[in-house]
Amino acid sequence: MEKPRAKNSFPQSPIPSPQSLIPNPHYPLSPEGAPSSPIPSPQSPVPNPQSLIPSPLQFTLKISICVLHTWLLLYPL
Repeated sequence: MEKPRAKNSFPQSPIPSPQSLIPNPHYPLSPEGAPSSPIPSPQSPVPNPQSLIPSPLQFTLKISICVLHTWLLLYPL
């Protein structure tokens, strides 16, 4: 037996599906509409993991530059 609905309730309607899919150039759609394999991108060089770790000299230089900039902002020439 169905329950009576409240006066302000609306019947549930299904969400309409999109009529056409927007194509993504990086993921072309196969004829069935499912994504096919992505287009291979040009090979980019993989960075050396050791180069991502800053050396103590680089760190000291960056801190020195930050301190110098802060000092120049506080005490302009």
